[in-house]
Amino acid sequence: MYDRAPTSRYGQVSALWNLAYDGGWGLGAIAFGAVVAGTGYPLAFALTAAVVAVGIVPATRAAVAKNR
Repeated sequence: MYDRAPTSRYGQVSALWNLAYDGGWGLGAIAFGAVVAGTGYPLAFALTAAVVAVGIVPATRAAVAKNR
């Protein structure tokens, strides 16, 4: 985000990044709590691991493409 913004807007970039980061943590906790309430902790953690595993594939592809 900083690479795309002029130096004069770094404060706004920082605020936006922090809002998105903290909001993601909060929404993730709420979603995880809803899954736990419906399935229990073991299955909720297994589902979380599956979501992370699915996310690794495009992240790895993007990193490889960037380094070419």
